[in-house]
Amino acid sequence: MNKYLLLLPILLLASLLGAKPLSDSYQFQYYNVSTGLPTNYIYKIRQDQNKIIWLATNSGLALFDGKTFDIKRPSMKYQGFINENVTALYIENDSNIWVGTKSGSLAHYNQITDKFTALNKIIIDKKGKTISRISAIEKDNNNNLWLATFEHGIIKYNPKNQEVTRFLDKEKVLDVKKDKFGNIWFSTFNKIFKYDPSENRIIPFQYPMGGIMEIYYDEPRDQIIIGSAKGLYKIKTVSNKIEEFPYSKSNNDLVGVNTIKVDLEGRIWAGSWTKGLFVSDENQESFSQLPLIRDSDSNTQYKAILDIFFDQEQNIWIGTANGGLVKLVNEYALRNYHNSYTNDIGLPDNNVLNMLKDSNGTLWCGTWGGGIAYLPKNGTKFISIDATIGEKVRCIKQWKNKLIISGRRGIFLLDINTKKISKNYLKKIRVNSLLITKDQKLFVGSQMTGLFIYDLKLKYKFENHIEHYNVSNSDLINSRISALCLDKNGVVWLGTYGGLHYYDTINKKLKFVPLKYHQKSLDPMIIISINGEKKGELFLSTTQGIIKVKTENKIEVEKVFNTEIGVKNDRLNGTSFDKKNRLWFSNVLGIGMISEDEENIINIDMNKHKNNVMNVVAIYNDGKKIYFGGTYGLYELDPYQIDLSADIPVLILNSLQVHRMSIEVGQKYNDRVILSKALDYTKKIELNYNENTLSIKTSVPNHKQNKRVFYQFKINELDEEWIDNGENDQLNLILLKPGTYTIQVKASFDQKNYSSIRTLSVRINPPFWLAWYAKIFYLILIAIILGMILRYLWIKAILESDLKIEKFKNEQEHELNESKLMFFTNISHELRTPLTLIISPLTEMLTMDLNDKLKEKIQHIYGNTERLLELINNLLDFRKAENGMLALNTNTYQFDEFIFKIFNNFKTLSNRQQIRLEFEKKSASIPLVFDYDKMEMVVCNLLSNAFKFTPIGGEIQLIVEDTDDYSILKVKDNGKGVSEQDQQKIFNRYYQIKDTETINMVGTGLGLALTKKIVELHQGDIKLISKEGKGTEFIVKIPHSLEPTIKDAFDEETELEETLELKVSNGKPKLLIVDDHQEIREYISTLFQENYQVTTASDGEIAQEVALKTVPDLIISDVMMPKLNGIDLCKNLKENISTAHIPIILLTAKTDNKHEIEGIQSGAVDYVKKPFDVKILRSKVQTQLQDREKLQRFFQNKIRFEPNINLNVENKDEKFLQDFADFIHQNLENDEFQVEDAANHFCMSQSTLYRKLKGLTGMTIAGFIRSIRLKKASELLIQEDLKLYVVGSMVGINNYKYFKTEFTKQFGVSPKDYRDKKLSEQQQNLNN
Repeated sequence: MNKYLLLLPILLLASLLGAKPLSDSYQFQYYNVSTGLPTNYIYKIRQDQNKIIWLATNSGLALFDGKTFDIKRPSMKYQGFINENVTALYIENDSNIWVGTKSGSLAHYNQITDKFTALNKIIIDKKGKTISRISAIEKDNNNNLWLATFEHGIIKYNPKNQEVTRFLDKEKVLDVKKDKFGNIWFSTFNKIFKYDPSENRIIPFQYPMGGIMEIYYDEPRDQIIIGSAKGLYKIKTVSNKIEEFPYSKSNNDLVGVNTIKVDLEGRIWAGSWTKGLFVSDENQESFSQLPLIRDSDSNTQYKAILDIFFDQEQNIWIGTANGGLVKLVNEYALRNYHNSYTNDIGLPDNNVLNMLKDSNGTLWCGTWGGGIAYLPKNGTKFISIDATIGEKVRCIKQWKNKLIISGRRGIFLLDINTKKISKNYLKKIRVNSLLITKDQKLFVGSQMTGLFIYDLKLKYKFENHIEHYNVSNSDLINSRISALCLDKNGVVWLGTYGGLHYYDTINKKLKFVPLKYHQKSLDPMIIISINGEKKGELFLSTTQGIIKVKTENKIEVEKVFNTEIGVKNDRLNGTSFDKKNRLWFSNVLGIGMISEDEENIINIDMNKHKNNVMNVVAIYNDGKKIYFGGTYGLYELDPYQIDLSADIPVLILNSLQVHRMSIEVGQKYNDRVILSKALDYTKKIELNYNENTLSIKTSVPNHKQNKRVFYQFKINELDEEWIDNGENDQLNLILLKPGTYTIQVKASFDQKNYSSIRTLSVRINPPFWLAWYAKIFYLILIAIILGMILRYLWIKAILESDLKIEKFKNEQEHELNESKLMFFTNISHELRTPLTLIISPLTEMLTMDLNDKLKEKIQHIYGNTERLLELINNLLDFRKAENGMLALNTNTYQFDEFIFKIFNNFKTLSNRQQIRLEFEKKSASIPLVFDYDKMEMVVCNLLSNAFKFTPIGGEIQLIVEDTDDYSILKVKDNGKGVSEQDQQKIFNRYYQIKDTETINMVGTGLGLALTKKIVELHQGDIKLISKEGKGTEFIVKIPHSLEPTIKDAFDEETELEETLELKVSNGKPKLLIVDDHQEIREYISTLFQENYQVTTASDGEIAQEVALKTVPDLIISDVMMPKLNGIDLCKNLKENISTAHIPIILLTAKTDNKHEIEGIQSGAVDYVKKPFDVKILRSKVQTQLQDREKLQRFFQNKIRFEPNINLNVENKDEKFLQDFADFIHQNLENDEFQVEDAANHFCMSQSTLYRKLKGLTGMTIAGFIRSIRLKKASELLIQEDLKLYVVGSMVGINNYKYFKTEFTKQFGVSPKDYRDKKLSEQQQNLNN
């Protein structure tokens, strides 16, 4: 719940400025209908034992825990609650809460059962009429209730025996109270009555004081205080005499007193019906008005006070008519003083930077831009020093009768008696800090120019310092001196923005003190201030927290106080000890305290002033109070008044939800009651298996400002440790399994002191199918099932035995088929080259001028050779399709024109076999994406089959049509047809129809199987429709969704390699830096990281792993290293073929030539001695990489253009390239040869092989293989008169378009132009 918080302006300083308004001691918080109240009309305020505030309003009861309001009104749930206009409230205990209303009804509320009971018998008078109003309820020592009513007197009710006694039957009784003797006091409009139970008599008192509205028993003073229309009166119970209060004649505003309370200090708090709130002094002699809101004269809703209440934490609650509820939080221990638009306390600037109280008791405050101001010892207002207006006063020190003040313009000297500025010194120095030692030395810490020391005995001759220290002439790490401190041993300590120093008085030197904590350096450290109040100890306020330093014997850090152990913010401003040895500090967020034993840290939030920030070094201790400076003025802390005791919260179990449905007391859920009592009074709940998701809402009544509540819970059956729930007050348990769970919850304000543990047992009942009788049934059922399973396993074993025999037969048949297919595939590979060499001469011979008979024979040979080549290609394509290696090279073609072209090719065959061949196109134009060669194979196979099975005189139709999603080809004949049995197998490999007509037909049985594979590769479908004796129809459907993908196999591998290259490198050369010394390793890395991709390793073993994994372009390694030294690392890498090509530069501190020789012999390309010249090292690295690039270009030219590579096989790298080139030549005609085959052959991963080749030649694997093939192609173009596409096929590139493109890229001319050019050159050489 959001709370609207308004802080009244602070008017006058208290202890500093004399008398001040009472409102300055309190923080005001307001609650109304916008914050959850049911109404703004509050009759009564009470608090129960759990610290919950109960509010009687004209719209029901409101229970407030500091966070939310729980409203109780007459309803179906609360049928015993008759009227919502509650005017009286009495809390006896959890089970007895009495509620009186304006209509006269009385209800008893039991918090345990959450139930109201109407007591109608009490509220009916002798004539049977309902009384009009209950204004107050009290209980006597005999447990009788006393009810004050309007016009029906006072009623005594005994709840035990239901006995009712009436007094003053027709009187209007407004209030009733009990004194410490058991007497009951009550009042009518103009009389006071005392009922003495010992004598059972009523004693009246009368006095002309106007209409009586409230009576209150002041027990410490044993008096009855009476609030009336005319003011306040009192009766001493000893004398029974009515007296006026002394103020009455002088204060005309304190009239119409509607409510009265007395606080622990004896002050009377009186609320008027029309004039607001008044508070007396401790002697109850004078009263001051306490306005509840700014401009209270125009906010009359806060002037009608209905009730005043002091809670258990001494917060003051005010109930108003129409203004809602106001809470006053006492702030007497910490007060803030500043100028406001309604009050001027004299400060020239609210931003206070420094404070000092001089020997005369005058308080001096230095401000950000208003200079310095002082408050005389008994003064009420600050007085500014005009000469300092505009100055930023950072430091004030007293020396004799003068103040030394530091500002923007140097140092001022101010006489504390005359308040005159004598002179301004050091105008060019921006002074941060000042220190005066016992020998009258003035230490001046500057903003940028270091430390200055002056001798005050020389009559303030500041023009000539006696000592000056800065970073250039001393050990100062930083010239910004932010703090100066003189410890108990007389040592001067300096805090800078670089760390801690001390002044050596003997040698007159500054010495730096490096600080470590838990073996970790804290430097460079920004020190804000230094506290040397404890002997042998320093407390440094830094941006890393408070650092406690021991200075006796050895200077070392003992402890660090930061956010990890409870400080709210690590940027500390300053510290000071109180007389109880507690360390007070300020940081950006507020003020805090560290206990004497340093175990507890308390933070006091300052967020009530939203724009306030506590200032650096703005802390001053005068021995009684501690002053802090902030951007919102001056803060005065009384460390001995503030309550620092551990606050133990009261934890309440508020409500229960099951599957997000709230469970009320007595409410039925799934036809049964879960809660018979309120959850807070319930020890155990029982839920069904389907009610296993529940939420438990808790709360901690918390009426202290800035108190946060932290929760922990534990389920004993599931958790061993407490689980932090943060500030979440709701515990959610989801899908609990059947069983009993003990849930424990506790809460804390400081995460150290926890409330008592609240325990709730939750039983989740199992479903009926997990009950005991169900388990017996399951056992019987399991026994039956086991019997059935055993029988099943016996039958299964028999079937598996038969299946294994059948499977063995099938495997044998499959192995036989595979062996045949492999044999035919291998033979086919061997036959392709001689067939190619046969076809080429035959082609040339057919163009020669030969006789017809010979040409016919050659034509016959050529036709059968082409047929044989087609069968071999079909077999190889089918083999590829079986292995998933048959790839499509698709593009967009006109499908109708494509089919028509094939149709024309078969016209000669149709004429020869006397079969009519027809073509029908049902769409105008049919563009389609497909593989031209493979689709030609499909159509030819279908037509060939049609011609095989169509008799002479038959008819074959080619029909092409187009739909929205598909292009369709139909091949239809009127041949003999296919039987239903054969239709199921016709697409199986090697299957041929066996009958008398087809027994002599030549075929492999692969045509239709390959056709189906190709159609499926096109994501299409092929279907057979046939009837014996009527003909056959094949329907091929190719979708329009295919995309053009014409690529060579090596294009895909090149893309993979380009992807790999992006992962391997960012474009920069890769360096591996190896050195066991971290600083050297990091230094060398910084030299090269701008232009190189740098990887580091701390020893030789790690470097070897990194080198094998990443294959860098160059390695710089130290020689002397643990585990594996640089020499051995070099030898190992040079012996490994994957890394042998990497140039290695060795670094060493050894100067002996024999070590240099050893390094060079190990394979290193260079040897650099430490300390090395950076320029030389960079130059060597650059030269080695340039040499590597030249070598790459050499290998590229040799591989691409020279007829024979003939590399030096003595060199491992060149031998590797020669072996790799030879391996490619061995697989030159293998069009299935891939990069992966090369990687497997050389026992390398593809990535390692890639890096190796890239490092040696600058070429990818695919590029290297392609270059070898193309170079071989260039030789074949000159040596043999072959077709260009045949040359491409002979070097393993079947796609002529791709072959031509890549050949042109490598040689700069097309294959045809290359052949013509070379043949022309040869002819010219012959002519010459």
